[in-house]
Amino acid sequence: DEQKTLVQTYDEQLNTMSEHLANLNETLTSQKDEIDALKQAGNKGSRKGKNK
Repeated sequence: DEQKTLVQTYDEQLNTMSEHLANLNETLTSQKDEIDALKQAGNKGSRKGKNK
Protein backbone atom coordinates (compact mmCIF):
# COMPACT_ATOMS: atom_id res chain seq x y z
CA ASP A 1 0.00 0.00 0.00
CA GLU A 2 2.84 2.37 0.85
CA GLN A 3 4.51 1.58 -2.46
CA LYS A 4 1.28 2.36 -4.35
CA THR A 5 1.09 5.70 -2.58
CA LEU A 6 4.73 6.42 -3.41
CA VAL A 7 4.24 5.54 -7.08
CA GLN A 8 1.10 7.68 -7.23
CA THR A 9 2.93 10.62 -5.63
CA TYR A 10 5.83 10.32 -8.07
CA ASP A 11 3.38 10.10 -10.96
CA GLU A 12 1.59 13.25 -9.81
CA GLN A 13 4.89 15.08 -9.40
CA LEU A 14 6.02 13.99 -12.85
CA ASN A 15 2.75 15.14 -14.39
CA THR A 16 3.02 18.49 -12.61
CA MET A 17 6.62 18.96 -13.77
CA SER A 18 5.70 17.97 -17.33
CA GLU A 19 2.85 20.46 -17.39
CA HIS A 20 5.10 23.17 -15.97
CA LEU A 21 7.76 22.42 -18.59
CA ALA A 22 5.17 22.59 -21.37
CA ASN A 23 4.00 25.99 -20.06
CA LEU A 24 7.58 27.26 -19.92
CA ASN A 25 8.12 26.07 -23.47
CA GLU A 26 5.01 27.98 -24.62
CA THR A 27 6.26 31.11 -22.86
CA LEU A 28 9.71 30.83 -24.43
CA THR A 29 8.24 30.26 -27.88
CA SER A 30 5.99 33.28 -27.50
CA GLN A 31 8.87 35.45 -26.28
CA LYS A 32 11.12 34.30 -29.13
CA ASP A 33 8.42 35.14 -31.67
CA GLU A 34 8.05 38.59 -30.14
CA ILE A 35 11.82 39.16 -30.11
CA ASP A 36 12.09 38.06 -33.74
CA ALA A 37 9.27 40.43 -34.73
CA LEU A 38 10.92 43.32 -32.89
CA LYS A 39 14.27 42.56 -34.52
CA GLN A 40 12.63 42.51 -37.93
CA ALA A 41 10.87 45.81 -37.23
CA GLY A 42 14.15 47.28 -35.96
CA ASN A 43 16.04 46.15 -39.04
CA LYS A 44 13.43 47.68 -41.34
CA GLY A 45 13.62 50.93 -39.40
CA SER A 46 17.42 51.07 -39.50
CA ARG A 47 17.49 50.36 -43.24
CA LYS A 48 15.10 53.25 -43.88
CA GLY A 49 17.35 55.53 -41.89
CA LYS A 50 20.47 54.50 -43.82
CA ASN A 51 18.84 55.13 -47.19
CA LYS A 52 18.17 58.79 -46.41
